[in-house]
Amino acid sequence: MESVEKSVSLTVEAINAIDEQTERIEQTIYNNNENIINIQNKIESIGLESAAHESDIAALENSLADLNNEVRKGDADLQGLRTRIRDQTHNRDNLFMEYNRLETRLEQVNTDMDRITDKLWDDYELTYSSASELGYPGLDSQNRPAALTLQSELRSKLRALGSVNTGVIDEYNEVKARHDFLTEQLDDLHKSKENLAEIIHKLELEMKQRFSNIMSELNRNFKIVFRELFGGGTAELKLADPENILESGIDINVAPPGKIIKNLSLLSGGEQAFVAIALLFAILNVNPTPFCVLDEIDAALDDINVDRFADYVRRYSDKTQFIIITHRRGTMERADAIYGVTMPERGISKILSLNVNEVEQKIGVKI
Repeated sequence: MESVEKSVSLTVEAINAIDEQTERIEQTIYNNNENIINIQNKIESIGLESAAHESDIAALENSLADLNNEVRKGDADLQGLRTRIRDQTHNRDNLFMEYNRLETRLEQVNTDMDRITDKLWDDYELTYSSASELGYPGLDSQNRPAALTLQSELRSKLRALGSVNTGVIDEYNEVKARHDFLTEQLDDLHKSKENLAEIIHKLELEMKQRFSNIMSELNRNFKIVFRELFGGGTAELKLADPENILESGIDINVAPPGKIIKNLSLLSGGEQAFVAIALLFAILNVNPTPFCVLDEIDAALDDINVDRFADYVRRYSDKTQFIIITHRRGTMERADAIYGVTMPERGISKILSLNVNEVEQKIGVKI
């Protein structure tokens, strides 16, 4: 296209130059014609004036002949220039036609290029530059059949894949963000679990240590209290599973004076109650409490053991306040205050109270 445009430009310039030269020649011919007319007029006027001017006439005729020769030569040159103008005009028209044809072809090529570029993006999401960077060889008569076969195979595979989910990337990003969040939460939970496991382990160690110490102290006090209440004998608290202290049961092994007992069920009801009382006071020795409520704890004891029990309660009354529900005289005799419920009339209860210390002060005798 550039070479054609250059040729057209040169032809136009040549035609313009020929036009200018033609105008100059035509102007020269016009001037010569006027000179010829003027000379002819002079000749006619001179011929009328005098024969003396014949020599002048001859000179003018010679001049006229020369001018006629120049006119003929100018006509010949003008004819040649007109022929060249026609040739150049014809060439110019041919060049313009070729230029228009090539320009139309260029527009068609650009249209095809745009269509192919759009198809490349619509089908493969590739621009012309990005497709060029892939480095695929150009098509020719040799590799075109193989390329078309490969294209058909790839299109079949694409159709087999089904429709493309354009939102899968956003969905993947959302799922990935959710996965990362849950993974972070899971890691935090694992760390929290490890921390809790470590805390529980430390607590279990401390609980085992403290329980073992308390168990040893309780066993020592149980032996002492048992011997004091029973007036001798042996007693022991023993873990059923020493390897699993926190979940182990506790075995109570006792033997009153003069007896060999392998099972608590072989003891009498009073002895079993006395064993429970001994364990209660052993617990109070290890961990005293501000007050303690006992309900008919001495019901199964005989009178001698009731007295022993009541005396033992008195020993602990300076540390613990005991509230005892009982019907045994021995226990009531050692109480500081006595509260009773009576029913003087059917359906009507009445509470009676007796402060033993106040009575002793009033009568001056220790009850």
